[in-house]
Amino acid sequence: MMSKEEIGEQLLEKVRRLCPTQSNKVTGMLLELPTDTLLELLTEEGQLQAAVVKAQGTLLEGEASEIERVHCQDQVPVLDRCVALREHLHAAICAMNSSDSTDRITDELLQLEETEVFKLLQDRELLETTVQEALYRIEG
Repeated sequence: MMSKEEIGEQLLEKVRRLCPTQSNKVTGMLLELPTDTLLELLTEEGQLQAAVVKAQGTLLEGEASEIERVHCQDQVPVLDRCVALREHLHAAICAMNSSDSTDRITDELLQLEETEVFKLLQDRELLETTVQEALYRIEG
């Protein structure tokens, strides 16, 4: 029987291939599952992918809440808000797009009004559509 640590190491390796930018957070979330479920995730690629997508969704919801908190604080300096917005937007884009264009997509979407970027972070479907449109423009 593998220890939780051994399971975690193997799981992290697999999760890194699916979502390199959030692999540590996602793996940490998955390690809260029962050991028998973790063992299934190690052997069933489809179940692992579904679990990773679910964890990423949870992370995006948390990030959207954090962005809302930052967005609503007028006393937060504009530069700090912009940095936080960029970090959250980039993480969300990386979670759904593994191309080499994530930085360029992020930069393009940051040209939008702050309220529009905030809406993207709250609506995954809208973000996915907008990312695909930006990717199409970038890749021509």
